Amino acid sequence: MRGESPSRAPGSRAARSLAVFGLFLVLAILSTWPWAARLKNAVPDVVDTYEAAWRLSWGFHQTFHDPLHLFDGNVFYPHRDTLAFSETLYGISVPLFPLFAAGVTPLAAYGVAILLGFALSGLAAYRLARTLGAPAAAARVAGIAFAFAPYRLGQLNHVGSVWAFGLPLALEALVLFVRARTAKRAAWLAGTLVLLGLTWVTWLLLAAVPLAATAILLAARERALSDPRLWLGGAAAVLVAAATLSPFLLAYERVARAEAFVRTADEAAFFSGRPSNWLDVAANNRFWTALKPARMSGERRLCPGVFLLLAAVAGAVAGASPGASPPTRALALIGAVWALAGFLGSLGLNTPFHRFLWEFVPGFRGMRVPMRWTMVGLTGLSLLAAAAVARAGRASRAAGIVLCALLLVEQRAWPLDLETGAPDPSPLARRLAATPMRGGVAELPARQPFLALYVLRAADHLRPLIDGSSSYEPESSRLVGTLSAERPVSPALMDHLEAVGASYVVLHEDLCEDEERVALRDFLGAQEAAGRLRHVGRVAPADEMWAVVKTER
Repeated sequence: MRGESPSRAPGSRAARSLAVFGLFLVLAILSTWPWAARLKNAVPDVVDTYEAAWRLSWGFHQTFHDPLHLFDGNVFYPHRDTLAFSETLYGISVPLFPLFAAGVTPLAAYGVAILLGFALSGLAAYRLARTLGAPAAAARVAGIAFAFAPYRLGQLNHVGSVWAFGLPLALEALVLFVRARTAKRAAWLAGTLVLLGLTWVTWLLLAAVPLAATAILLAARERALSDPRLWLGGAAAVLVAAATLSPFLLAYERVARAEAFVRTADEAAFFSGRPSNWLDVAANNRFWTALKPARMSGERRLCPGVFLLLAAVAGAVAGASPGASPPTRALALIGAVWALAGFLGSLGLNTPFHRFLWEFVPGFRGMRVPMRWTMVGLTGLSLLAAAAVARAGRASRAAGIVLCALLLVEQRAWPLDLETGAPDPSPLARRLAATPMRGGVAELPARQPFLALYVLRAADHLRPLIDGSSSYEPESSRLVGTLSAERPVSPALMDHLEAVGASYVVLHEDLCEDEERVALRDFLGAQEAAGRLRHVGRVAPADEMWAVVKTER
């Protein structure tokens, strides 16, 4: 179970890690090309990306302006804790603070986060494989397999999914702690658990089960099950991580209780996979889709790569063979545990495994997409592929080169079909930023994809936004969309806006369809004639503002 011997020169280890990170950063740029050349305005979509960009920006803004109210985002006014209506992404936001401080726009920061997420994932998987004793050639295979699998390149609109490097990093920390049960290594294990929770709490939930199983297996192999340092140090790591994460976990709990946000069994069942989904490749894959066109929705395309699956099978066989070395056996054993957990978990409510967690383990009822267990499975598959290369012995370098080439070929998604986003503050956002208000602003038309655009612009004007979009959307926001979609627009919309404390109503005429524009203008004109709205003016090129008289007398 022992890995490579640590060097006595920390500087040389840091230099090697930096070189490996540089390699994976170059691969990240190439795999997502031409994103790096279009960081200012390139986006994979204009809904999830916009929402995530706002959360990244808000984490920076509120940390330096009002950190005690970090979760009180300026969307879904007048609700509280609105940052916790979805994953906070705070662990991703913090490394981007220097970019935000330098004036980088939220969309450009999102693009940088994507590149860093891929590169760090490759480095973390490489480190894990090396710690388990894999030669460098096999570790590079693990890094490429984990970082750039077709499944992951199909998740570009979910930056939290791309920032999954905490999974192999936490697993490596666990391996190191079980080997040498010291306070320093327990602290590092706690730190990696905190990282998981801050980037995407989903990863913390999903990692708990395979981490526990791995801990028992490793402790048994190390004959450490009777060592009190294992149990005391492990418990201390978990408690320290829980205490550090408690402000975030309590925010999620407050939101779930106050807003009655729950995921239904029907939602979880809809996003539960089937075994065949593991052969469905992401739509942006340019290798396999040329042979087998994508037929499933994005979340259901779980394929980690056909060559990777074949290599993982070879790794499992290699680990079970009589002549396998201890490192090969370790790679295969731990890889099999994580691959099996990820596969079973991705099937969601279609199997007793995830159904049990859903029914009895706190936190799992908040998970809408069980298919994200695929990342746990990918962690295991990358180790199994490394085991296949490690088993090659003296030929491992050549085997590694061949397998790396095959993986890179089948992972090809470049050149990406990227949309052109809206990176710069609009004239309306600048106007709102300069306008004092007692309440919030409602923007019409209140439907997607424009709700996500309003959320992105909220990062610019920082005024309270009443309607918006997120993983969870409160009824007060949905009502704006429902009532404004009636024909004619119901006067109840005005009652609702006054009730929630709207200060201003904005009509984006250029975003409206013809019939929609007429209906909304008729409604706003009638409310102005009734003295409930006061026309403020027009903001070029096509936006109109009204003040709500009840709030802004």
